[in-house]
Amino acid sequence: MKFRSISGNAVYECTLQEWEHILEVARDNDWEPMGTVIEFENEFENIYGTSILYCSTIFATLQVMNSYHGWDGNYTEARDQIVLDADTGELMYALDGSNIDPAFLIFLENGSFRILA
Repeated sequence: MKFRSISGNAVYECTLQEWEHILEVARDNDWEPMGTVIEFENEFENIYGTSILYCSTIFATLQVMNSYHGWDGNYTEARDQIVLDADTGELMYALDGSNIDPAFLIFLENGSFRILA
């Protein structure tokens, strides 16, 4: 798994198992996940790039809208989704004093972040 802060150039990497452990420790410490969000424009570019023909744009937009509105807010399916500032703060609070990698806690200080695909 790879994460990049929205407000800066901070990056953090770990395995899926380590990420699932981080989430489990946070939940055990009363973190209530808000859910991640998908950015429509980012999702469109990820699927179709920037070279899509105009006549295909309407169909492509409908497909992306379906994916966008059907998003379940999960944290483990890496699709460039965003963990919002408020959720990041609560996650950091729940992990404070735990055995989680200190580098991840420092990464969280940057605020919201993207779970990179």
